[in-house]
Amino acid sequence: MSELLDDGVLESLLGYLPHQGAAAHREIFLGWLSDLGLKTDVQNLFITHGGQHAISIALNMVSAPGEAVLTEQFTYSGMVALSSQNGYRLHGVPGDAHGLLPEALDRAFGETGARALFATPTLQTPTATVMSSERRELIANVIKKHGAFLIEDDVYAFLFESPPIPISMLIPERSFYVSSFAKCLAPGLRIGSLVAPEPFRDRVINAIRATGWMASPIMSEVVSRLIHSGDLSRQVHAKRGAAARRNAIADRVLGNWLSPLSAAPASIAGCLFRPDGP
Repeated sequence: MSELLDDGVLESLLGYLPHQGAAAHREIFLGWLSDLGLKTDVQNLFITHGGQHAISIALNMVSAPGEAVLTEQFTYSGMVALSSQNGYRLHGVPGDAHGLLPEALDRAFGETGARALFATPTLQTPTATVMSSERRELIANVIKKHGAFLIEDDVYAFLFESPPIPISMLIPERSFYVSSFAKCLAPGLRIGSLVAPEPFRDRVINAIRATGWMASPIMSEVVSRLIHSGDLSRQVHAKRGAAARRNAIADRVLGNWLSPLSAAPASIAGCLFRPDGP
């Protein structure tokens, strides 16, 4: 923040900037997402008030109140809050140690008429499962088969040196990719991003305008500078190490109680306990 004052850029950040975020900020964010395995055009990237705001906008693009929305059987609490607020009917889909079961997802689309799946393939909350690459391809095929859309929450990908390829890269025309700087930096920044299919571009811009006008340009500038300086990368490496150390302690102390679903060494997403533990 002191750098912003010293560089004389604060005044330029206090006015009305583009709803989707300043072009310079989006270019820097695009580089960060590229390191996570997400390649896209900057015109399809939008800066949001955190990941929750991005999820809300994406759901509004492809679902309506009263409609079913598919999720993992154990899902993110923010999705439960959105469902309560907007009237979505959440329908949990079973999974295993490799993530969602394709056959169960296929059946759920057919039975519910849902048009959208919300999923966290990498370090799912709360089970900490990581979907295998083979499973990601099968899930993408099911989504395409039903003409549905994926809302992919990838906020924990930064915990991997080489993150799994997002499902959104397999079906970019049918996917909304959500990322956030809450977990890798700090939730108080309230900065996230949404990558949407090109045909939704104008609608997403209007949705940001309608629900907050624009994400804070000052906070976007802070995040951009942290990315550019390498400070974000240093923070990420420190968090990976801390997560691995804490998980090692949990495995040592609670090993007989922890489910094998929580095997990812750098997970901070959570874990399930064995119902048949000692």
